[in-house]
Amino acid sequence: MKKLDKKLFFDILNIEEQVLNPFVEDQVSSFKIGRKFVYALGDRSREKLYQQELNQRFLYKIPLNNAAKAFRKHTSYFDFLEPHRYNYNFLRLDIKSFFPSITKPSIVETFSHYIEDELVVDDTGEKLLLNCFVDLVTFTIPSHSANRKFAGESVLPMGFVTSPAISNIIYRKLDIIIQKHCSIHGIEYSRYADDMLFSSLASSSYIHSRSFLDFISQLLLKHGFELNKRKSIYKKHVLSLNGYVIEGARSDFPSGDIRLSHKKLKLLDKLIYELGNGKSNSEVLKSVFSLEIDKVNFPIPNTEQEFKDAYCKDQLLNKIGGYRSYLIAFIKFLMLNNISSSVSMERYSELLIKLEKEYSKLHKS
Repeated sequence: MKKLDKKLFFDILNIEEQVLNPFVEDQVSSFKIGRKFVYALGDRSREKLYQQELNQRFLYKIPLNNAAKAFRKHTSYFDFLEPHRYNYNFLRLDIKSFFPSITKPSIVETFSHYIEDELVVDDTGEKLLLNCFVDLVTFTIPSHSANRKFAGESVLPMGFVTSPAISNIIYRKLDIIIQKHCSIHGIEYSRYADDMLFSSLASSSYIHSRSFLDFISQLLLKHGFELNKRKSIYKKHVLSLNGYVIEGARSDFPSGDIRLSHKKLKLLDKLIYELGNGKSNSEVLKSVFSLEIDKVNFPIPNTEQEFKDAYCKDQLLNKIGGYRSYLIAFIKFLMLNNISSSVSMERYSELLIKLEKEYSKLHKS
């Protein structure tokens, strides 16, 4: 592909030639999701608009390895799982601190192949175009941040709209190396962001060997990444992962299966049961999702009950609508790939009909 030059760069940003300075702390809001720190630009900020344009007109055009399944058009988590249903031995590995492990130097090294070696000049002096780009997509974690591991470091932050695409581009080299090694040893490999999934036939034991784990671990360390070993999963025949179950192929079951986990089905059954049991919206939210309305921090203290009721209805509609869309997508995926038994498909279709009924009833109430 054609390299990004300064004419195209500033055309994408729709601004005159200038130096783009690194983000400062007050431009970025931070919060936590679980144990992960997230950094976000304001929805209406010009910097976020710049990043969105860079995604569409530059980053999305850079080729990726086909093992990468996350953050791509026309692929989903289902595509991450699907290649492994034909195998028997499974290994799931997790990359620790995936986004912030990608530092400025690694971005500079990778994108030097995609950005022209040109200078940008304004009244403050000269700066490489490559550095202008890097400043626009990275963030220096404040030294006083609660994110102590990366405090003071300039990293690819989880939460910037360009971070997913850049992470796939950075990791492409590793995907290729891993894929080639796996091909030699008859191992299937796919990656969804920080989740790495491997599988092999029952006759191949290398996938569960210490030497294979060492190969992956040392390769990642060499490129600034580290495995989260407490999240490693070694399984034979059946693997349960993030609400899905992969049942590997056998001689009498050559195509394998992908289905919803018992835990996921139990939650959907409970949601449908509670909705049809005459409970209030707040009671359903508490029973199924552990969301207690009295513990919600509303912007205005002593919020009227009418507002709280509307909030509960809206939350529940979002939950039901989300699971409805989730089931539709999963059923379409199974049908497209000729996966799952008629019994399972009937079960999912039945759940979908019940969810649609409850959604319609609640929406009209």
